[in-house]
Amino acid sequence: MTLHIVHNHHAPDTTSHGDTWRDHAVCAKPDITRPNAMFPDNDAVDLELARGICASCPVKAMCLLDALETEQGRGTGNRHGVRAGRTPKQRHSLYMRSLRERIPFEDLVDEVLFRDPLREAFERRTESLEGGHVRWTIRKTAVHVQGQRYTPWQLAFHLSRGRRAAGTIRTTCGQERCVAPDHIVDAAERGNGRRAAA
Repeated sequence: MTLHIVHNHHAPDTTSHGDTWRDHAVCAKPDITRPNAMFPDNDAVDLELARGICASCPVKAMCLLDALETEQGRGTGNRHGVRAGRTPKQRHSLYMRSLRERIPFEDLVDEVLFRDPLREAFERRTESLEGGHVRWTIRKTAVHVQGQRYTPWQLAFHLSRGRRAAGTIRTTCGQERCVAPDHIVDAAERGNGRRAAA
């Protein structure tokens, strides 16, 4: 009996466990995406191209869920690339929102990927800060969503209450520029609070 030793310089794949969601990701197909397409380096055109790849992906919900679960509390500097059409900053904001509002990741993913345009407009223009505060990140003091004009506070109020604000909106947290939905009240809520205290 002769024993033949074959030298193979390739390690066996011990990480594959059959068909996974990653196998179906559009960004994983080399004929569709170029290398580093999902890492746009703050270039607006490249960012939109990456988001376009994600838009047609059949597993974007699993991708976002995986990002939230694996990135956890990492800051925006430790999150990389576009996942499910979301930038590192947007994913960090989603993670902080899940903690603040105690929303399970699965529910948050469903809401984010199948949500209304108001929430999209708010999340693209805000970032979560310590203490539950939320900061408006663009210079514009108003945005238009589906033909309606909203200030940052009106947008936050409408998202959390499901209605437009009555009168002036004020912060309750002592941070004048905070747009956290649970840190603001409108004139009607202030009036109700005064009546309840009397």
